[in-house]
Amino acid sequence: MIASICGYAQSLKPEAHPYTVKKIKTFDPKQVKADHQLSIQSLEAPSPDGDSYRSYLMRLKNDIEKRYPRKNARGASSADPIYNPTMIRDFGCFNGPNLDRINLGGTPNDNTLAVSNDNILISSYNTRIYFHDLDADTPMYRPNPFVTTISFAEFAMENDSVTTSAPFDPKLLYDPDADRFVLVFLSGRTPDDSKNVVAFSSTNNPMDPWNVYELTGNPKGNRTWTDYPAIALTEGELFLTINLLRENEPWQTGFEETIIWQMDKQAGYDGLDSLPSKWWGNINFGGKPIRNLSPVQGGKGLVGPDIWFLSNRNFDIKNDTIFMVHITGDLADQNAQSEVKFGLSTIPYGAPPNAKQADNHIFDTNDGRVLGAFIDGKHVQFVANTIDTTSGQAAVFHGIINDIEQSQPSAETEIITHASMDIGYPNIAATGNANGDYSSIIGFDHSSPTDFAGFSAIYYNGNNEYSEIVMLIEGENYVDRLSSPQQGRLYERWGDYFGIQRMYNDPRRVWTCGYYGMSNTGNSIWMAELSTHDYVSSIAEKQAAKPKLYPNPANDRISLEFELDKKDHYQFDLVDLNGRLVVQLGKDYLHEGLHEISFAPFYLKAGTYLLNVSNSTGIMSSQKLVIQ
Repeated sequence: MIASICGYAQSLKPEAHPYTVKKIKTFDPKQVKADHQLSIQSLEAPSPDGDSYRSYLMRLKNDIEKRYPRKNARGASSADPIYNPTMIRDFGCFNGPNLDRINLGGTPNDNTLAVSNDNILISSYNTRIYFHDLDADTPMYRPNPFVTTISFAEFAMENDSVTTSAPFDPKLLYDPDADRFVLVFLSGRTPDDSKNVVAFSSTNNPMDPWNVYELTGNPKGNRTWTDYPAIALTEGELFLTINLLRENEPWQTGFEETIIWQMDKQAGYDGLDSLPSKWWGNINFGGKPIRNLSPVQGGKGLVGPDIWFLSNRNFDIKNDTIFMVHITGDLADQNAQSEVKFGLSTIPYGAPPNAKQADNHIFDTNDGRVLGAFIDGKHVQFVANTIDTTSGQAAVFHGIINDIEQSQPSAETEIITHASMDIGYPNIAATGNANGDYSSIIGFDHSSPTDFAGFSAIYYNGNNEYSEIVMLIEGENYVDRLSSPQQGRLYERWGDYFGIQRMYNDPRRVWTCGYYGMSNTGNSIWMAELSTHDYVSSIAEKQAAKPKLYPNPANDRISLEFELDKKDHYQFDLVDLNGRLVVQLGKDYLHEGLHEISFAPFYLKAGTYLLNVSNSTGIMSSQKLVIQ
């Protein structure tokens, strides 16, 4: 389906408010007490835009299902199996003494992840965070055999006192320029305790200290509280969008506005006592505030200082409005400008129906807001929830704005639908590695009465062609965690969003983090690494050539199998993560071909090391080794 967007611009006088964000602590994961790991959380996190808004949406969805009864779906148009993405590997959070790959998620999970160029993966869900070394395939935080995750409360705890109030809504990003991580989550559900917690890693190792800052959740001092964060990085700054909600008001009047926080990211990485920042308000069109601004981050790498934000009429049954908000200039620019563009799509989107599960259970699909976007030059792609009116199913709305800087931007849109499953909570990552390559992978959750909750992906080749929808993770059972049939409640929380990130130093690989139904009718977080169709063979070649280190983790004899392509003098060293030599294992003159060395680690302290293989030209291989 092709749609054009007619552009219309409305000037918006910037309403920027300077604000000093104070550092509240330095958090060191190595110092966390591995005691009982008490976790207290509400069984259900706040619904986006408040509980009254969710109640309105549930009534709206009843109208949607009456207006658009379910039929056989057509599936994604132009589906071409040649382009199908391939799953390389997958896992859940390791947990327990046997490192079982299951860990219960929140309600909803709020799946998010970030992956560094050095193969460190961080994932988070309501209300914990997990660090994983992909090379060693092991959790990085493990103070005892039973613990692998850290609670949000630990990040914000001061003097052993919990300062957060039922934290929720995590967001993670990796900064490929600074080689650092950013974590954001919210705390509190009233104007009196609402706040945003923002944590910056001090190094590229998440086990090193984090610098933790706190932003008020009521910046206007008007009895509002903060809900539903979205974040993006530019070359110099961190942007955070949130919704301000008034307490104890219905959805029609309870929404105050969406504001944009703008912060100096380097100050956060450096751990300064305060962050230079400001927040933007009064982002309106036609005298009404624009709701749910989704920041647009660079697809192939960070861009800036300009940044774009997208929005739509997310709660309508049927609408064709697209908003594009542009902010220019960094924090130091006194002449920063802001602009709103308004567009119309000839193919409307709409709030999705509830997703079906087995045994008449359903998933809450929320509304049709924009959930992910990236920019490459002037080219923008975005995704949102929608209804497919031809089938009556929950579907994915994929939009392409080819030149967002035009006064009247045009776009192409596609409604992606599965033949039998409801799909929703999409996110998108760019996979292009050259100018003009606008390919991408879209990931999303799936469910049906016969397909248990899991997640899938689809590839877009940048030229109006899509792959088939590829099921990545299939659930083990339907989810029945919140249901109460006696009260007529059969819905479960599903999203509220989906984690996805391209590998910046290997762009044909993408990591995803979605929702998973467990055998005990609970829900879990799960990660999967994908490759594009044209990268599978090179992945196989790299894996075949990669030295094999086993067992890893280890507490017994260790072997390294490796292949050499030339005669040379070789040296084998064990170093720590800072590159300091721990022990020189040996030297030898070796010929081409397959070789193996082995050694006993009994004299080594428990920890993480690097096993380096060097020749006359330098280090040819460096493998992470975990000694237990």
